[in-house]
Amino acid sequence: MTVTDDTGTEIDPDAFVQWVHDHPNNILGLELSEALAECVEATQLLGRKSRLTFQVGIELGESFFGELLITSEITSKPAKPRPEARPFFPTPNGGLSRRDPSQPQIPGMDNE
Repeated sequence: MTVTDDTGTEIDPDAFVQWVHDHPNNILGLELSEALAECVEATQLLGRKSRLTFQVGIELGESFFGELLITSEITSKPAKPRPEARPFFPTPNGGLSRRDPSQPQIPGMDNE
């Protein structure tokens, strides 16, 4: 089955799926599925956005037979938890301290 786009070009709607499937041992389909599952799980767990990017590079081969050299790259950025914020106090010399330097230190208390 083919469809026609706005310019009148006939397009096989299954061509992309077939190309992904034709990779040796369907490794590309497996890698895409794993990345998708990782992003879905992270988003469900953390309630934050994940991103999955799939890039395909197409260039002419070096022979005269019309082959194309195809590269593909999968980039997965699953959601990550927000870093935990902890309170610190600025020190007079520009550092940070867990103890409020404006409060007197109680003898016997540990400094953090």
